Amino acid sequence: MEYVKIKIESKSYNIANIPKFFRVAFHLKEGAEGLSKGVLDGVIGISGNKNIVTNWLGINRDALLIMPPIETEKLNKLSRIMYDNPYYLLQDNMKALSRIFAQEGIKGKHTEIQNLFNYVLQSYWKKTPKYKEAFYAGEYFGFNQAFAYIYKDTKINSPKDLAKWVVNKGLPELEKDSNYDIKHYVKILQELTLKNWEESIIEGLKYVAEVYGDEGEWLIKDKKLKIPSKSKLLVLKSPLNFDRSKFNKQTNFKYLGKDFEKVYQQYIKKHSPQVTLIKKHGLDKKYKVIYLDEEDFRKIKVRYFNRKYKK
Repeated sequence: MEYVKIKIESKSYNIANIPKFFRVAFHLKEGAEGLSKGVLDGVIGISGNKNIVTNWLGINRDALLIMPPIETEKLNKLSRIMYDNPYYLLQDNMKALSRIFAQEGIKGKHTEIQNLFNYVLQSYWKKTPKYKEAFYAGEYFGFNQAFAYIYKDTKINSPKDLAKWVVNKGLPELEKDSNYDIKHYVKILQELTLKNWEESIIEGLKYVAEVYGDEGEWLIKDKKLKIPSKSKLLVLKSPLNFDRSKFNKQTNFKYLGKDFEKVYQQYIKKHSPQVTLIKKHGLDKKYKVIYLDEEDFRKIKVRYFNRKYKK
Protein backbone atom coordinates (compact mmCIF):
# COMPACT_ATOMS: atom_id res chain seq x y z
CA MET A 1 0.00 0.00 0.00
CA GLU A 2 1.13 3.52 -0.74
CA TYR A 3 0.12 4.60 2.80
CA VAL A 4 3.13 2.69 4.19
CA LYS A 5 5.43 5.38 2.81
CA ILE A 6 3.91 8.06 5.01
CA LYS A 7 6.08 9.14 7.91
CA ILE A 8 3.84 9.74 10.89
CA GLU A 9 5.27 12.33 13.30
CA SER A 10 2.18 13.14 15.35
CA LYS A 11 0.96 10.98 18.20
CA SER A 12 -2.60 12.07 17.47
CA TYR A 13 -2.92 9.74 14.48
CA ASN A 14 -1.50 6.76 12.64
CA ILE A 15 -1.76 5.40 9.11
CA ALA A 16 -5.18 3.86 9.76
CA ASN A 17 -6.64 7.25 10.76
CA ILE A 18 -5.81 8.99 7.48
CA PRO A 19 -9.05 9.50 5.49
CA LYS A 20 -9.72 8.87 1.82
CA PHE A 21 -9.73 12.64 1.17
CA PHE A 22 -9.22 15.87 3.12
CA ARG A 23 -11.70 18.69 2.58
CA VAL A 24 -12.05 22.34 3.54
CA ALA A 25 -14.91 24.76 2.80
CA PHE A 26 -14.33 28.50 2.43
CA HIS A 27 -15.36 31.75 0.72
CA LEU A 28 -13.94 31.72 -2.80
CA LYS A 29 -13.60 35.51 -2.79
CA GLU A 30 -11.37 35.34 0.31
CA GLY A 31 -9.37 32.31 -0.81
CA ALA A 32 -8.88 32.87 -4.56
CA GLU A 33 -5.51 34.63 -4.30
CA GLY A 34 -4.16 32.04 -1.87
CA LEU A 35 -5.37 29.22 -4.11
CA SER A 36 -3.41 30.70 -7.00
CA LYS A 37 -0.25 30.46 -4.84
CA GLY A 38 -1.06 27.03 -3.48
CA VAL A 39 -1.40 28.18 0.15
CA LEU A 40 -4.44 29.20 2.19
CA ASP A 41 -3.44 31.34 5.19
CA GLY A 42 -5.41 31.34 8.42
CA VAL A 43 -6.86 27.84 8.02
CA ILE A 44 -7.19 26.32 11.48
CA GLY A 45 -8.54 22.95 10.44
CA ILE A 46 -9.53 20.66 7.60
CA SER A 47 -11.95 17.73 7.63
CA GLY A 48 -11.55 14.05 6.91
CA ASN A 49 -15.30 13.57 6.76
CA LYS A 50 -17.41 14.04 3.62
CA ASN A 51 -20.26 15.45 5.73
CA ILE A 52 -18.53 18.82 5.45
CA VAL A 53 -19.95 19.10 1.92
CA THR A 54 -23.57 19.21 3.07
CA ASN A 55 -22.80 20.83 6.44
CA TRP A 56 -20.91 23.85 5.10
CA LEU A 57 -21.11 24.26 1.33
CA GLY A 58 -23.97 26.58 0.45
CA ILE A 59 -24.21 27.75 4.06
CA ASN A 60 -22.23 30.96 3.69
CA ARG A 61 -19.48 29.02 1.85
CA ASP A 62 -19.29 28.73 -1.92
CA ALA A 63 -16.12 26.68 -2.46
CA LEU A 64 -14.68 23.42 -1.23
CA LEU A 65 -11.25 21.85 -1.76
CA ILE A 66 -11.02 18.08 -2.06
CA MET A 67 -7.41 17.09 -1.40
CA PRO A 68 -5.55 13.76 -1.81
CA PRO A 69 -4.58 12.40 1.64
CA ILE A 70 -0.95 11.36 1.13
CA GLU A 71 0.18 14.63 -0.44
CA THR A 72 -1.81 16.70 2.08
CA GLU A 73 -0.23 14.86 5.03
CA LYS A 74 3.26 15.26 3.59
CA LEU A 75 2.91 18.98 2.88
CA ASN A 76 1.31 20.01 6.19
CA LYS A 77 1.86 19.68 9.94
CA LEU A 78 -1.34 18.01 11.03
CA SER A 79 -2.89 17.02 14.33
CA ARG A 80 -6.04 14.91 14.36
CA ILE A 81 -8.69 15.94 16.87
CA MET A 82 -9.32 12.82 18.93
CA TYR A 83 -12.94 13.40 19.85
CA ASP A 84 -13.11 10.16 21.82
CA ASN A 85 -10.03 10.80 23.96
CA PRO A 86 -10.85 12.85 27.12
CA TYR A 87 -7.16 13.36 27.90
CA TYR A 88 -6.38 14.73 24.46
CA LEU A 89 -9.38 17.09 24.59
CA LEU A 90 -8.14 18.72 27.80
CA GLN A 91 -4.40 18.91 27.17
CA ASP A 92 -2.73 22.26 26.47
CA ASN A 93 -5.32 24.21 28.46
CA MET A 94 -8.26 22.48 26.77
CA LYS A 95 -7.10 23.64 23.35
CA ALA A 96 -8.88 20.95 21.34
CA LEU A 97 -12.09 21.25 23.34
CA SER A 98 -12.06 25.02 22.89
CA ARG A 99 -11.63 24.53 19.15
CA ILE A 100 -14.55 22.12 18.99
CA PHE A 101 -16.76 24.65 20.74
CA ALA A 102 -15.34 27.44 18.53
CA GLN A 103 -14.09 29.46 21.48
CA GLU A 104 -10.34 29.32 20.88
CA GLY A 105 -8.78 32.78 21.08
CA ILE A 106 -11.88 34.53 22.43
CA LYS A 107 -10.86 36.09 25.73
CA GLY A 108 -13.27 36.04 28.62
CA LYS A 109 -15.40 33.29 27.08
CA HIS A 110 -15.51 29.85 28.65
CA THR A 111 -18.17 28.04 26.70
CA GLU A 112 -15.97 24.93 26.82
CA ILE A 113 -16.47 24.84 30.61
CA GLN A 114 -20.21 25.43 30.35
CA ASN A 115 -20.73 22.81 27.64
CA LEU A 116 -18.50 20.21 29.24
CA PHE A 117 -20.24 20.37 32.62
CA ASN A 118 -23.60 20.39 30.88
CA TYR A 119 -22.62 17.00 29.42
CA VAL A 120 -21.62 15.91 32.92
CA LEU A 121 -25.00 17.04 34.24
CA GLN A 122 -27.40 15.95 31.52
CA SER A 123 -25.63 13.07 29.81
CA TYR A 124 -23.93 11.36 32.75
CA TRP A 125 -25.27 12.32 36.19
CA LYS A 126 -28.89 12.25 35.02
CA LYS A 127 -28.49 8.61 33.92
CA THR A 128 -26.29 7.43 36.81
CA PRO A 129 -28.06 6.51 40.09
CA LYS A 130 -25.11 7.26 42.38
CA TYR A 131 -25.13 10.87 41.16
CA LYS A 132 -28.87 11.38 41.63
CA GLU A 133 -28.47 13.98 44.39
CA ALA A 134 -25.67 15.74 42.56
CA PHE A 135 -27.81 15.93 39.43
CA TYR A 136 -30.75 17.61 41.20
CA ALA A 137 -28.42 19.98 43.04
CA GLY A 138 -26.46 20.92 39.93
CA GLU A 139 -29.57 21.34 37.81
CA TYR A 140 -31.25 23.53 40.43
CA PHE A 141 -28.78 26.38 40.08
CA GLY A 142 -27.16 25.53 36.73
CA PHE A 143 -23.71 24.80 38.12
CA ASN A 144 -22.24 24.42 34.62
CA GLN A 145 -23.12 28.06 33.84
CA ALA A 146 -21.89 29.16 37.26
CA PHE A 147 -18.53 27.45 36.65
CA ALA A 148 -18.19 29.11 33.24
CA TYR A 149 -18.84 32.50 34.85
CA ILE A 150 -16.19 32.17 37.58
CA TYR A 151 -13.59 30.18 35.65
CA LYS A 152 -10.28 31.91 35.08
CA ASP A 153 -7.45 30.62 32.93
CA THR A 154 -5.80 27.77 34.78
CA LYS A 155 -3.24 25.17 33.76
CA ILE A 156 -5.48 22.34 32.62
CA ASN A 157 -3.92 19.35 30.87
CA SER A 158 -6.02 16.44 32.04
CA PRO A 159 -9.36 15.47 33.60
CA LYS A 160 -7.62 15.31 36.98
CA ASP A 161 -6.37 18.89 36.62
CA LEU A 162 -9.90 20.10 35.92
CA ALA A 163 -11.28 18.03 38.80
CA LYS A 164 -8.75 19.69 41.12
CA TRP A 165 -9.90 23.12 39.93
CA VAL A 166 -13.52 22.16 40.72
CA VAL A 167 -12.71 20.89 44.22
CA ASN A 168 -10.09 23.46 45.24
CA LYS A 169 -11.28 26.61 43.49
CA GLY A 170 -14.59 26.32 41.67
CA LEU A 171 -16.84 25.02 44.43
CA PRO A 172 -15.24 27.03 47.28
CA GLU A 173 -15.72 30.22 45.26
CA LEU A 174 -19.34 29.34 44.50
CA GLU A 175 -20.00 28.67 48.18
CA LYS A 176 -18.39 31.94 49.21
CA ASP A 177 -20.33 34.10 46.74
CA SER A 178 -23.72 32.32 46.74
CA ASN A 179 -26.88 33.13 48.69
CA TYR A 180 -28.23 30.81 51.39
CA ASP A 181 -30.43 28.70 49.06
CA ILE A 182 -27.60 28.08 46.63
CA LYS A 183 -25.10 27.26 49.38
CA HIS A 184 -27.17 24.21 50.31
CA TYR A 185 -26.85 22.78 46.80
CA VAL A 186 -23.20 23.72 46.48
CA LYS A 187 -22.52 21.74 49.67
CA ILE A 188 -24.14 18.68 48.08
CA LEU A 189 -21.71 18.97 45.18
CA GLN A 190 -18.85 19.40 47.64
CA GLU A 191 -19.62 15.96 49.03
CA LEU A 192 -18.30 14.45 45.79
CA THR A 193 -14.66 13.36 45.97
CA LEU A 194 -11.86 14.36 43.63
CA LYS A 195 -12.14 10.89 42.09
CA ASN A 196 -15.90 11.41 41.56
CA TRP A 197 -15.26 14.64 39.71
CA GLU A 198 -12.49 13.16 37.58
CA GLU A 199 -14.74 10.24 36.65
CA SER A 200 -17.63 12.58 35.86
CA ILE A 201 -15.49 14.78 33.62
CA ILE A 202 -14.15 11.77 31.70
CA GLU A 203 -17.64 10.34 31.24
CA GLY A 204 -19.08 13.72 30.25
CA LEU A 205 -16.37 14.18 27.62
CA LYS A 206 -17.34 10.91 25.97
CA TYR A 207 -20.46 12.61 24.66
CA VAL A 208 -18.34 15.11 22.73
CA ALA A 209 -17.54 12.34 20.26
CA GLU A 210 -21.23 11.53 19.87
CA VAL A 211 -22.16 15.12 19.08
CA TYR A 212 -19.11 16.42 17.19
CA GLY A 213 -17.25 13.31 16.05
CA ASP A 214 -18.61 13.38 12.51
CA GLU A 215 -16.82 16.70 11.90
CA GLY A 216 -13.60 14.69 11.58
CA GLU A 217 -11.42 17.78 11.95
CA TRP A 218 -7.64 17.83 11.64
CA LEU A 219 -5.79 20.90 12.88
CA ILE A 220 -3.20 22.74 10.78
CA LYS A 221 -0.50 23.51 13.33
CA ASP A 222 0.93 26.59 11.57
CA LYS A 223 -2.46 27.68 10.16
CA LYS A 224 -1.06 27.61 6.61
CA LEU A 225 -2.72 25.00 4.42
CA LYS A 226 -0.37 23.89 1.63
CA ILE A 227 -2.55 22.62 -1.20
CA PRO A 228 -1.54 19.54 -3.23
CA SER A 229 -1.45 20.12 -6.97
CA LYS A 230 -3.86 17.23 -7.64
CA SER A 231 -6.63 18.80 -5.54
CA LYS A 232 -10.12 19.37 -6.90
CA LEU A 233 -12.02 22.61 -6.41
CA LEU A 234 -15.78 22.31 -6.02
CA VAL A 235 -17.46 25.65 -6.70
CA LEU A 236 -21.10 26.50 -6.08
CA LYS A 237 -22.54 28.99 -8.55
CA SER A 238 -24.69 30.57 -5.92
CA PRO A 239 -25.93 34.08 -5.14
CA LEU A 240 -23.69 34.26 -2.05
CA ASN A 241 -21.71 37.08 -3.65
CA PHE A 242 -24.31 37.90 -6.29
CA ASP A 243 -25.46 41.49 -6.83
CA ARG A 244 -29.16 41.10 -7.55
CA SER A 245 -29.55 44.80 -8.35
CA LYS A 246 -27.64 44.24 -11.61
CA PHE A 247 -30.09 41.53 -12.57
CA ASN A 248 -33.01 43.84 -11.79
CA LYS A 249 -31.55 46.60 -13.93
CA GLN A 250 -30.70 44.38 -16.91
CA THR A 251 -33.87 42.30 -16.90
CA ASN A 252 -37.52 43.23 -17.08
CA PHE A 253 -38.08 40.97 -14.09
CA LYS A 254 -41.53 42.47 -13.41
CA TYR A 255 -42.84 40.89 -16.59
CA LEU A 256 -41.26 37.45 -16.30
CA GLY A 257 -44.14 35.92 -14.35
CA LYS A 258 -43.79 32.16 -13.90
CA ASP A 259 -40.52 32.19 -15.88
CA PHE A 260 -38.82 34.44 -13.32
CA GLU A 261 -36.89 31.69 -11.48
CA LYS A 262 -35.72 30.04 -14.70
CA VAL A 263 -34.41 33.33 -16.13
CA TYR A 264 -32.88 34.24 -12.76
CA GLN A 265 -30.90 30.98 -12.58
CA GLN A 266 -29.73 31.33 -16.19
CA TYR A 267 -28.53 34.84 -15.43
CA ILE A 268 -26.58 33.68 -12.38
CA LYS A 269 -24.86 30.96 -14.41
CA LYS A 270 -23.89 33.43 -17.12
CA HIS A 271 -22.77 36.17 -14.73
CA SER A 272 -21.46 33.99 -11.91
CA PRO A 273 -19.01 35.92 -9.70
CA GLN A 274 -17.43 32.58 -8.85
CA VAL A 275 -16.60 31.84 -12.50
CA THR A 276 -15.16 35.34 -12.85
CA LEU A 277 -12.87 34.77 -9.85
CA ILE A 278 -11.75 31.39 -11.15
CA LYS A 279 -10.79 32.88 -14.51
CA LYS A 280 -9.18 35.98 -13.01
CA HIS A 281 -6.79 33.96 -10.84
CA GLY A 282 -6.23 31.13 -13.30
CA LEU A 283 -7.50 28.53 -10.86
CA ASP A 284 -8.97 26.37 -13.63
CA LYS A 285 -5.41 25.92 -14.94
CA LYS A 286 -4.05 24.97 -11.51
CA TYR A 287 -6.84 22.69 -10.24
CA LYS A 288 -9.63 20.56 -11.59
CA VAL A 289 -12.65 22.83 -11.09
CA ILE A 290 -16.11 21.33 -10.74
CA TYR A 291 -19.04 23.74 -10.95
CA LEU A 292 -22.41 23.15 -9.33
CA ASP A 293 -25.47 25.35 -9.61
CA GLU A 294 -28.11 25.55 -6.89
CA GLU A 295 -30.33 22.93 -8.51
CA ASP A 296 -27.47 20.44 -8.91
CA PHE A 297 -26.47 20.93 -5.30
CA ARG A 298 -30.03 20.62 -4.04
CA LYS A 299 -30.35 17.22 -5.76
CA ILE A 300 -27.05 16.07 -4.25
CA LYS A 301 -28.20 17.02 -0.75
CA VAL A 302 -31.56 15.30 -1.21
CA ARG A 303 -29.85 12.06 -2.27
CA TYR A 304 -27.37 12.34 0.60
CA PHE A 305 -30.01 12.85 3.30
CA ASN A 306 -32.24 10.16 1.83
CA ARG A 307 -29.38 7.66 2.15
CA LYS A 308 -28.34 8.90 5.58
CA TYR A 309 -31.79 8.75 7.15
CA LYS A 310 -33.29 5.92 5.12
CA LYS A 311 -35.04 3.47 7.45
